[in-house]
Amino acid sequence: MKFSYVITELCLTLFLVSCATVPKSTLMPEYPVESVEAGPTKGHETQPSTTPESAPDLPLSPAETFSISTETYTASLAQVRNLIERLNLLILQTNFEDWKVHLDAQYMDRFNDPVVLQAVMDSSNMLRENGVKLRNLADYFKFVVSPSRSNVTVDSIAYMDENRVEAFALIKGQKVLLYQLKLSGEEWMVSNW
Repeated sequence: MKFSYVITELCLTLFLVSCATVPKSTLMPEYPVESVEAGPTKGHETQPSTTPESAPDLPLSPAETFSISTETYTASLAQVRNLIERLNLLILQTNFEDWKVHLDAQYMDRFNDPVVLQAVMDSSNMLRENGVKLRNLADYFKFVVSPSRSNVTVDSIAYMDENRVEAFALIKGQKVLLYQLKLSGEEWMVSNW
């Protein structure tokens, strides 16, 4: 009985101390911000997650605290929209080699990783039901990207820092994360930072 009391009190103390020592600004929002292109740990191609349009009581994300000029935002939005239009065409044509040119090395490495590809397969009922095996980036393009990404449009972007943006579409009144992009020189590349 005494041992149980000590354990209960210790757990309660640890809980209270941990709650008191976590600054509010580091708490994550209760809703997931998932990426359609970021892989199984952040989302899945065929089931994009959404974020609420407004969440006034949540801490600011890096995108909300990083400031850029209106001119930079407008220019970047136009560049991202052009990139996504090119990607849409390449995806529609199932042109893997030219699509691959617009990916950064980190993205290519991730979707050539057998562990990541297995996680993608495990998280997709459609892939499992059709017996699809993802062995490499080419398979990921053919079976995941092509069926779901040939006609997306970008409605807005959010700067995470000076070299990284998230591209969003507005679908049925909800913001859906389409791509994570990273600036490489003067060109935006699909990434999964």
